[in-house]
Amino acid sequence: MSDAQKENRRLDDETFRRFRQGDSDAATRLVRLYHRRLVAYLRLTTGSLEIAEEIAQEAFYLLYRERESLRAPESVLPWILRTAQRLATREMQRRHYRDELSVEPAALASLGLAIAGDQEEVVQLRELAQRLEGALERLKPPERELIVLRFFAGLQIREISETLDMPMGSVGVKLRRSLDKLRTILEEQGLHYEDFQ
Repeated sequence: MSDAQKENRRLDDETFRRFRQGDSDAATRLVRLYHRRLVAYLRLTTGSLEIAEEIAQEAFYLLYRERESLRAPESVLPWILRTAQRLATREMQRRHYRDELSVEPAALASLGLAIAGDQEEVVQLRELAQRLEGALERLKPPERELIVLRFFAGLQIREISETLDMPMGSVGVKLRRSLDKLRTILEEQGLHYEDFQ
């Protein structure tokens, strides 16, 4: 990802200031900036795009309602992910869902993996997605969550730390262990990390 693309994924100071003041254009920009990552995170943790969209909408509403309590642009994404996580947990308990992770080919595509125009590549992507799903399902929920936050929601260690209310050192250690476990599972299937790039 280029520096320009990374910059476009950040909430700038001016937009943040205007958002805190209740500016609707700034709120729209903020939603556009974080909506895809939030829905992707929720989709992977709830297994349902419909539920993910509902929770995301509620989380953005709560963010807008609590906007004046936010102190810095970098606090927005952890705040909304933490709020969405709580809402998702409550919703999953209410609906009595199993704790599972769903990674369908369409979900992977929506997270930024391009579906190739070549039919053979599409088939390969689907197969890889199914194998990745199986590997992720073998991880414990906290291990999966760390991987989803880091690689699917695109959070940095500091942001994961804020989102999960966990010390940064613990996030790094637990994420490394989770990735090692995932790599071992994938290698048992004859796959390597490079297969997913």
